[in-house]
Amino acid sequence: MPPELFPQSRLIARDAPVTFDAIDIYGALSSRPARPRDYEGETTALSVLAAELIENPRNMLQKLAESALVLCRADTAGISLLETHGGVEVFRWEALAGVFASALNRKMPRAASPCGVCLDQDAAQLMYLSDRLFPALPKDPRFVEALLVPFHFQGRPIGTVWAVMHQFDRQFDREDERMLRTLASFASAGWQLWKAGEDLERRVLERTAELSQANAALQKELKERQRIEGERKRLLRRVTLAQEEERRRIARELHDNLAQRLAVLQIDLELVSRNTAGAGDPSRVGSHLALLRDQVTKFANEVRDLSHRLHPSIVDDLGLEAALQDVVGEYGHSSDKAPRFIGGNLSRPVPLPMAGALYRITQEALSNAAKHAPGAAVTVTLSETPKELCVTIRDDGPGFDPEAARLKEGLGLVSMQERAQLLGGQVSFRSTPGSGTEVHAAISWPVHEEMPPALARPAADSCHASP
Repeated sequence: MPPELFPQSRLIARDAPVTFDAIDIYGALSSRPARPRDYEGETTALSVLAAELIENPRNMLQKLAESALVLCRADTAGISLLETHGGVEVFRWEALAGVFASALNRKMPRAASPCGVCLDQDAAQLMYLSDRLFPALPKDPRFVEALLVPFHFQGRPIGTVWAVMHQFDRQFDREDERMLRTLASFASAGWQLWKAGEDLERRVLERTAELSQANAALQKELKERQRIEGERKRLLRRVTLAQEEERRRIARELHDNLAQRLAVLQIDLELVSRNTAGAGDPSRVGSHLALLRDQVTKFANEVRDLSHRLHPSIVDDLGLEAALQDVVGEYGHSSDKAPRFIGGNLSRPVPLPMAGALYRITQEALSNAAKHAPGAAVTVTLSETPKELCVTIRDDGPGFDPEAARLKEGLGLVSMQERAQLLGGQVSFRSTPGSGTEVHAAISWPVHEEMPPALARPAADSCHASP
C-alpha cells in the first residue's frame, strides 16, 4: 500500500470519462436474493453497542464498524464524519475495521469521496468500482462494491456508515442494507445521547464554575462589608471618645480659666463699687478700672479663641480659600520655613459642611507637621476636578509609617478620615520614613446640571497636587 492513502488527483480520469450512473448499482439490490435474517447476531451487536454506550461511549462508533464488518460479511467497514478544516469540507474516517483499519482518522475532500453523494441524497448507495469516478480512493485492494447509509445527528446527515467488498465474487444484498441501517440508527441515537450528556456536563461545569466565581465574589464582598462595618464601628467609637475628650477639655477651660476670670472680675467690680460709693481716691478707682479693662480684653480674646476652635467663623464669612490662607499663615508663625499656599481659583461656591471638613483636615495636618516635622517646608494646595474638591498638605520632613500610625489608634488620623467619610470623601496618607509626608483629602463635588456653562470649566481628572 502506498504511504499516502488518498493522493490528490482529479475526480475523473482523462482517458476514461465516467458518470455516476456507471458506478451506481443500487437498483441491483432488489433483484439479488437476500439471506435470512441473523437475529442472534443482530441482537448481540446491538447489545454490544448498548454496553459500549454505557461504559465507553467514545468507542461506540468503533464497535459499530466492527459489528458491520461481521454482520455484512464485508472486507472493510467504517464510519466517515463530515468536518471542516481550514475552510474545506473533508470526510474523516472516525472508525474503521478490516483491511484498511490502519487508515483511522485519514481525511478525504468531500468532492473526492463517495460519501458526499450519500450525504447529498440522504439515502443509501451501492457503488461498483467507485474509484473510476473517485480516483482518490485506494486501488489496492479496490473498492469493488461499497454500500453506504447516512449517519444522522439531530435529524441531519453528518456522515456515513459504509461497508466494502474487495473481492469480485461477493456481493451485498437487501439484508446487508437493512443491517447497516439498523446499526446506523441505533448508533446515531446513542451518539446523540452521549453528545447531549457531554454537552450537559460541560454546561454544568461551566455553570458550576460561574456559581463558584460568583460565590467567591460574594464572600469577598461580605468580608469587605464586614471589614468596613468593623472599621466604621471602631472609627465611631474612637470619634465618640474624641468628642467626649473635647467636651471635657472645653469644660475644664470654662471652669478653670473663664470661670475663674469671671470670679476675679466680680471681685474687682465689687471693690470699684465700694470705692466709688465711699468717695475713695479717684486715682485708685481709675487704676482698678484700667485693670478691669485689661482683664475684660483678655477674657474676650480667650472667648474668641475658644469659639474659633469650636467653629472657625472665617470659613462662614470669607470662604474656604481665605480660611486656608489664614490657617497656613498661623502655621508660619511657629515654623522656621515660610509655608506656601496654592489657591484653587475655584469655579463655584463651596458648601459649608465641605468647607468646614477640609479646613479642619488641613488644620489637623498642619498641627501634625508642626509636632513631627517642625523644620520642614510645607505646601498646602487647594484644587478641584468636575467631581471632587481636594486639599493636599505636603511636607519634606522625616515622614512616618501610616500603617503603624493607624495601629496606634491615634485620633488625629482617624478624625481626618472620619470628617471626609461623613461627606462621601476619603483621606489618603502617603509617607515613608525619610521621604516626607503627603495628606490628600478629596470630597465628592459633582458639577450640577443647572450650573451655568461658564462656571463649569474643564478640570483635570485627578486633583492631586504636582510636587
